[in-house]
Amino acid sequence: MPGSSDDPGRCLARFEQRTGWPSSADERALMARAARLYQLLAADRPDKYLVLDRRTTGEAEAVEFIARACRTAADLEGVTP
Repeated sequence: MPGSSDDPGRCLARFEQRTGWPSSADERALMARAARLYQLLAADRPDKYLVLDRRTTGEAEAVEFIARACRTAADLEGVTP
């Protein structure tokens, strides 16, 4: 299962760009908690969670990483496109 590690400021900027309005304090808190949860899960189960570090990975590389992870998961589950 892919997870993501990201620069919080860039993540917030992308979120606000997608929604078209500034984030609320509650939304920012939720994003921080979710990021921490992904870090804990990945550290606890590195065999199960893939980590995509958006701080060092460009957009095209990120898309390929996610697509590859999805294809691998589908192959493991016997899903055919």
